[in-house]
Amino acid sequence: METKIVELYLDGEEVDLNPFAGRIISGALLGMIRELKEVEEPNKVMLKIRSR
Repeated sequence: METKIVELYLDGEEVDLNPFAGRIISGALLGMIRELKEVEEPNKVMLKIRSR
């Protein structure tokens, strides 16, 4: 059983992501975080986005 590395929720409902999609999302986000100055690589990231 593979552990989920990304959980995506839209309006409170979980979106089922396959492992490839999870790696794409986590890789993109962690890549952006690594470019921030004076920010160490985190163990856990929580991102909330409000659409309008």
